[in-house]
Amino acid sequence: MTAIKLFQTYDQQVRLLQARGMDAGDRDKAVFQLKQVNYYRLSGYWYPFRRIVNGSRTDDFFPGTTLDERIHLNPSLLNSRAHSGAYEQWKNRYNREVADSHEDFVEHHRTRYGGEMPVWAAVEVLDWGGLTKLYGFSPRSVQDDVAAAFNLRAPQLESWLKSLNIVRNVCAHHGRFFNRVFALAPKLPPAGRFPELDQAASFTRTFEHLTLIQFLLESQKMRRTGLPALMRTFPEVRFVPRSHTGAPVDWNESTLWGQAR
Repeated sequence: MTAIKLFQTYDQQVRLLQARGMDAGDRDKAVFQLKQVNYYRLSGYWYPFRRIVNGSRTDDFFPGTTLDERIHLNPSLLNSRAHSGAYEQWKNRYNREVADSHEDFVEHHRTRYGGEMPVWAAVEVLDWGGLTKLYGFSPRSVQDDVAAAFNLRAPQLESWLKSLNIVRNVCAHHGRFFNRVFALAPKLPPAGRFPELDQAASFTRTFEHLTLIQFLLESQKMRRTGLPALMRTFPEVRFVPRSHTGAPVDWNESTLWGQAR
């Protein structure tokens, strides 16, 4: 997107978005959103809504693009899974998280807008499981766009999110992790598409689930040195070898784990 000049006021930024076809809604509220999150961070969220002409993204938005989105609370805008008790359970839990939050941005939306938040703010109060469920409730076109950013298909990414949610829960509750065998295995791309994934085994062990994280980081060109550094610190104990994590002997020579940025 064309760079916005740093000396522009928030009101000018709102006018720029409107000129490019975005419905910014209430002007004061739009200015507040830009102050709280800033133009550059939000630009990542609205990138998929920029029009494509001759295969390239333009600065203009698709018709109907709005700055203030609450689609997560309107099941009619989600897929068929949102017309079930599972969605109602998710929504009730989300409402409890909002009610219990003491974050400043939540308090602002609570006092000024009755607690209703746009989705980019709502995700800040959701845990990994809540985000995974919201992804599952999303329209397939939205799922496809998100999954494509990681070079995956929607069913694959959803299964990865579910698998990594278990990893998150084990770690968050200080559970035994190094030699755990996971009952839920993620769906993988066809063999040969990503050789770095083929180098792992059954994807039911700890190392293989960490490999998923390495793959996701690599797909976004993000720094991925943390986990390799952690694996290298695994203690050299005869009866508790590194192989108990599921890691092969040459684990650090693979594409994802070796020469990490």
